Amino acid sequence: MRPVAGARTYHLTHRTGWRDPLHSSGWEQVFYDAHPIAAVKLLAVFWAGLAAPGPIPPAARIDSLPDLEAAACAGAGGVDFDAVRRLIPGLRDLHAATRVAVGGGGEPPPAAAGPS
Repeated sequence: MRPVAGARTYHLTHRTGWRDPLHSSGWEQVFYDAHPIAAVKLLAVFWAGLAAPGPIPPAARIDSLPDLEAAACAGAGGVDFDAVRRLIPGLRDLHAATRVAVGGGGEPPPAAAGPS
């Protein structure tokens, strides 16, 4: 994750008061649908690991944004981050709404087979 020409940034704290992204997580599926990349799925692991003791095992903690980038780009190093996400109370599984083709294009998921 790094700035690129034409990139946009989004600020998630758009209302008065505190918003805990781990408890108010409806935004996560919408954001993942638009950006089905590992870094989005790892955001919750990063945030959950900031508060000790928390549910995240030490070997799966992501302690900084550079660590988040490394985990997203280089792989998990043997950590099943989907299993780690399931340790975070109330967090939903994320499923991409589209498949992203090489080159950045997307295509709709295959239609469900049904009676003709």
